[in-house]
Amino acid sequence: MANGAGILNNSPTAVGAEFYVTGGTLRPDAPSYIERQADQNLCQGLLAGEFCYVLTSRQMGKSSLMVRAVKRLQQEGAAVAVLDLTAIGQNLTLEQWYDGLLSRLGRQLGLEDELLAFAEAHPASSPLQRWIMAIETVALPRVAAKLVIFIDEIDIVRSLPFSSDEFFAAIRECYNRRSRDSAFARLGFGLLGVATPTDLIRDTRMTPFNIGRRIELNDFTPQEAAPLARGLGTDPRLGEELLERVMHWTGGHPYLTQRLCRSLAEVLSTPRFEPASGTVAPPLLPRPRTVDLLAHHLFLSRQARDRDDNLIFVRERILRSEGDVAGLLYLYRKVHEGQRVPDDETNPKVSILRLSGVTRGVNGYLQVRNRVYRQVFDPFWVQTNMPEAEVRRQRRATRRGMLVGFAAAVVLLLAYLFFGPVFAGYRDNRLAQRTARELQAAYRNIQDYQDNFEDTFNIGLGGTTVPVKGSGSLVFQAPDKLNLALRSEFNSPESEIRLVSDGRRRWAYAPRLNQYEVLTPITNGLPFDVPPPLRTAVGPVRLLPLYRLLLAPPGGDDFLLQTRNLRIGPRSDWQGQPVRLLYWEQLPGQLLERAGITNIAASRTLIPVTAWVNRTNHLIVQLRMDLSAWSKELFGDASAVPVTSVILTEAHTAIRAPTQPASSGRFHFTPRVEDHQVSQLAIPSPDLTALASARRLFARLIPPRLAEAQRNLIDLTGYYNAALVQTWHSGPGMMSSNSLDILPSGLLQLGGVVFDVRGIVQLSGRELERVRSQYPQQITGMKIDQTCHRLHFLHACGWQEREHVQVGSYVLHYADARQQSIPIVYGEDVRDWNSTLDPSTQLKNSSVVWSATNSAGLYVRLFKTTWVNPTPDNPIATLDYVSTMSEAAPFLIAITAEE
Repeated sequence: MANGAGILNNSPTAVGAEFYVTGGTLRPDAPSYIERQADQNLCQGLLAGEFCYVLTSRQMGKSSLMVRAVKRLQQEGAAVAVLDLTAIGQNLTLEQWYDGLLSRLGRQLGLEDELLAFAEAHPASSPLQRWIMAIETVALPRVAAKLVIFIDEIDIVRSLPFSSDEFFAAIRECYNRRSRDSAFARLGFGLLGVATPTDLIRDTRMTPFNIGRRIELNDFTPQEAAPLARGLGTDPRLGEELLERVMHWTGGHPYLTQRLCRSLAEVLSTPRFEPASGTVAPPLLPRPRTVDLLAHHLFLSRQARDRDDNLIFVRERILRSEGDVAGLLYLYRKVHEGQRVPDDETNPKVSILRLSGVTRGVNGYLQVRNRVYRQVFDPFWVQTNMPEAEVRRQRRATRRGMLVGFAAAVVLLLAYLFFGPVFAGYRDNRLAQRTARELQAAYRNIQDYQDNFEDTFNIGLGGTTVPVKGSGSLVFQAPDKLNLALRSEFNSPESEIRLVSDGRRRWAYAPRLNQYEVLTPITNGLPFDVPPPLRTAVGPVRLLPLYRLLLAPPGGDDFLLQTRNLRIGPRSDWQGQPVRLLYWEQLPGQLLERAGITNIAASRTLIPVTAWVNRTNHLIVQLRMDLSAWSKELFGDASAVPVTSVILTEAHTAIRAPTQPASSGRFHFTPRVEDHQVSQLAIPSPDLTALASARRLFARLIPPRLAEAQRNLIDLTGYYNAALVQTWHSGPGMMSSNSLDILPSGLLQLGGVVFDVRGIVQLSGRELERVRSQYPQQITGMKIDQTCHRLHFLHACGWQEREHVQVGSYVLHYADARQQSIPIVYGEDVRDWNSTLDPSTQLKNSSVVWSATNSAGLYVRLFKTTWVNPTPDNPIATLDYVSTMSEAAPFLIAITAEE
């Protein structure tokens, strides 16, 4: 390896090497910048006002792409701002983070004073509202041309101490407002980072990624990389030959290609020192062998594997990923061995492999990205880094296969069948008891505690599910000092209440109302109690189950006495924290009596609970309770809007148990000048009717009708009673993710017909009645108001019925008062949408036009039925949708009239 030593000890960088850039962002005029199709796609999309995103692995040239795009957009007359989230920071409050965004936007647009003045003038608005309103009322009016906002290092939001979902929802709202406000048509967003859309936001109702334009940033092709040969300092023909050998190793990976070319330019122009002779030798010859030596030195040697930033990133992204590392390594080994592994972006393991950069998709299947990665991350590397427990399991399995004969295998099998479940149950029970004791001890010993929490109530209202959120923060010092902030969507507008106690005095404060009241001193040792007059106003958010069960005296001491049927679940991860699931059933007294519900003495109905327990400090990071049996006690008698189920999820996102006590000032209340004392805070009571109203439900769950939708695409907006993204067949035993959320919304061409797909019109049936889902038996007066030769129905049904049984009908009302009934027959027009229960696809009058596997893992489908109008010149006025109340319950997605 004399040549290798010469490579290591070269002289200062030659002029040729300066042609290449191997770290950081390239200048817009950098000679080694390689323009790819992504450059054109990104600029075209942003100039068109689209939301564009570039989400890919590290060192693929994202920032350089952005810098070039900024220059080109400015040449086109656009105003551009670049918000680098790493420069704003992570350990911030929600207000500080949005203020940082606003400040950097203002500096780059020359509007810093105006934007900050606007923010100061609207203190009552939430940080997100100030951000959107500032763009709408300050930035867009002052910028006459296009305004493009780049957000770089977007994956930083995963490390923020608060949820960033509403930030992405705001981007989506800006996009949707283009149809209502022409100013927003001049606004474009570009997001760049190392993440997948599901890493950043999982709520499909809020994500902008399903309406945005994905910009693919691929490796250099040989044609694109050809200009890099100029920097090698050789004649063009030889430069092309050397670059071809470079691409042989790197496969066109931007960083690897630039780095190998730079080192090649250095060794071709720099004399080298020969240690053996102590002399200076001429530079290495420009030949493919030299490229191979450099590739080995830069990437394949032991030292390079431990020092190269790119190789370290790939390794750490795989081995430090959340979830099943062994399964991830198994999948990668299949790819390395050449097995056909589908490039399925919905598979979390595939997403990790692609984001690490070690693989790429080719013709629908994964391949190892290049020869460098293939040799560095080889089967030996996979086996070496397999989790220790998995390696031991493989070794035991190998030894058992070699030493144990057929007879011994039979004995082991019988022992496993008879004694395995008994032992597993005993082991799991002991582990559940130990986890619960560790949890109880952790909270019993807490003297100072702080965290932020988010409550989500999934409330079954009149046959549909409404998610209602609450949130807040807590600073607590045992036994009775606290500063508790509660925010709730149960009120309109959203209410905010703060409870402050210094151990002797207590205050309740409503900052948005500028009101406070002095409360009676604590007498029962429960500092988390909301005073009785405020319980109704705050709504079910007052439950605060974690605090009542484990922090409030004597919570940590009698927690185990109040639990039944403790069970342990698998190890997992929750927001990057190692957790173990713990299940139990809770006696209602300790929780509900402290929340002000007193009529429970005679009831022994238990509350099912699931807890995500941190395996390091044994604190609960998330708690879920099924409070359906107590819906009337929680919400009162709301017969007009029946509450059929209540599932509470309480997430604790920033738990801290500091060793130093919190400042005493945190537990004292000092009113502001504009605040005034009242005898009772004037907070309105929750309005369930408003929660269940069409405006509230479907503004969130039903996408708006597109302006491009033609009149023949029948508008069903006023008749939807369920949404694609929700589990609308609610009831006992129903899977929480059994929905049509994977069905894209908007204008879809299915079976050769364009449909307006945005929601569901569900009718009742006997099975739906059994699970207490309250859907109508018929919906009348659905407007058609046009002539047509054919009507196309996109529909299906829930549950099975016998073949040839009529489950419903469409009743047409013509303008001349005549009627026409179109029967809906099971096995002829529709079948169960869940093909797991009815796998048959035989239909007389219809065909399957869409099918997929939904989030619950069920294979679901929709059918298209076409009806020929016998009187095409007679206008159809309205349509009635009627159920026969059979076992199956029909539902309708869309209707299209064909002229």
